[in-house]
Amino acid sequence: MSFTIVAPYREGDSYRRRNLERFLEWSKERFPDAEILIIEQSGSFALPEQYKGARVLRQQWDGLFNRSWALNAGVRNASHDHLILTDSDLLIEKSLVDKALASLQEGGWYAQIGAYVFDLSREASDHFTSLSAYNESLPSVGKRTLTFSSGAFATTKQAVSFVGWMDEGFQGWGGEDEEFLYRVLLLVEGRKLARCTASGITHLWHPLSVRNNPMHAANVKRVWSRRRWSGATMRAFLDRNDPALLGSLQTPLLAFGDSP
Repeated sequence: MSFTIVAPYREGDSYRRRNLERFLEWSKERFPDAEILIIEQSGSFALPEQYKGARVLRQQWDGLFNRSWALNAGVRNASHDHLILTDSDLLIEKSLVDKALASLQEGGWYAQIGAYVFDLSREASDHFTSLSAYNESLPSVGKRTLTFSSGAFATTKQAVSFVGWMDEGFQGWGGEDEEFLYRVLLLVEGRKLARCTASGITHLWHPLSVRNNPMHAANVKRVWSRRRWSGATMRAFLDRNDPALLGSLQTPLLAFGDSP
């Protein structure tokens, strides 16, 4: 199956670039035929239009990083309908991606990729390369359970459109995954969702400066305001297709199409 890997990126400390390069090396090693699309959102661009085998799309933006905008832009510009949406510091075992894509080929709309993520320690991350084998015994700073949409998931362009895209009104780190997951669970039948119970995702170490987000409280409030809505209210909201309501960031939403 032809597919596109979409990953947001913003230049920061030296670990950001190093982790991006590890991510690209790992992905090209395991998915040589996949299109890799990096969405850079920066005040001044750090990456060329082609970088280490990946195509780079760029938006000049000095504000807080907007992960939703980056993922939406990636979905719109991907060459293939089948997508892996992930972060540029996650290394995913090929078996998990293969299983998720197979579920889409069988008619699924969304597939979780990995139930857990292992946060490598700084030392372990420094020595981890594209030729390293996934190993849960590596030194880590914790094992986290993933919600359905956080970290990495497989989907299609039509499925993302059906649930209204990711909300670009979230600013900085936090909240966008939870809100998107709520819409998926509210609007998509369970048989279209493939859960995962396996491990196989490694998170490369980097400083946790992303948690210092002055808009985090506003993001949490935005999540919980939506959780009071019924399916009918959510569908009516999406059918109005009002970019202001979804917080569109200089990028108009595509018209919502028919269900996939």
